[in-house]
Amino acid sequence: MAYGIDEKNVLRWEAFGTVHDKVDGVQWYAGQTWYHLFGGRNALSLRGFFRGETDDDVPLKEYGLDVIWRRPFRREWLYLSAGPSVTWPKEELTDERDMSLGFNLWLEMEFGNWRY
Repeated sequence: MAYGIDEKNVLRWEAFGTVHDKVDGVQWYAGQTWYHLFGGRNALSLRGFFRGETDDDVPLKEYGLDVIWRRPFRREWLYLSAGPSVTWPKEELTDERDMSLGFNLWLEMEFGNWRY
């Protein structure tokens, strides 16, 4: 679900669950993202999220925050996205829930006739 605050800001909430034969219960994810559009099709987003598994010894597997800067790259339909993340994962009951720092870098392609 997304909510347009104004022409430059959007809030998006998402949640989903997955059931399959290798999981007892449901693998789930919930997150909230704020998107802000700058001039020249540059954008910034901030995402907070939680993920887990309902019938596991550790039902909350990870939570964290991502900051992402997105800018056009070489073509009008190609974007470069980059930014830091901080998460607190815990996969096994005996694991300590320590802070984990990361950095994301990827290319995105837009399909269709999108114009901002």
